[in-house]
Amino acid sequence: MKKLIFLAFVAVIAIAGWTGINRGFDFTSAGNLSANPEPSEKVIITNPFPKPEIGEPVRLVIPKLTVDAVIENVGLTDENAMDVPKEKGNAGWYELGAKPGELGSAVIAGHLDDKNGDPEVFYNLKDISAGDEIEVEDENGKKYTYVVTRVQTYPYASFPLQEVFASSDKTRLNLITCEGTYDKSSKLYSDRLVVYSELKE
Repeated sequence: MKKLIFLAFVAVIAIAGWTGINRGFDFTSAGNLSANPEPSEKVIITNPFPKPEIGEPVRLVIPKLTVDAVIENVGLTDENAMDVPKEKGNAGWYELGAKPGELGSAVIAGHLDDKNGDPEVFYNLKDISAGDEIEVEDENGKKYTYVVTRVQTYPYASFPLQEVFASSDKTRLNLITCEGTYDKSSKLYSDRLVVYSELKE
């Protein structure tokens, strides 16, 4: 993939509303915590078993495609484009959005080929189908399994930013790579391939 150009406001949309974690219990009735609680007594205690923080993704596995890749963190370039992974064979997680495992749309991009036209990490992504599984491991060793729901190709000029980056109704993982015809003058492919998936229950 030569370059993924996205609007700057995606970063703002993508990160809104996904950072809060409830770490306490709020008891309006003290129960066994106090022998003679006052009628208006309100006791707040800290959750002794807090939910572990979701770590940043470090590994992507697609069994059907025999993909096993390191995940880099990527943000926006100076031109407000989504950046791309720097190391050959790596995938890139859009760090300004949701993490895999969080509610919202986690987005991971990968190159179709390199500057010499040799296959890269997502060269065979077009061969994935609904029902196939995608696995992501985070820095804490926690693994998340996603099930592909659909695969869609879009013309570069009409890429659906909101749908890919900012759907927050479910825990989603969207994979992106290039598709179509390569333009040597612009150094861009004509289309983008998106694999949509949802966290396996």
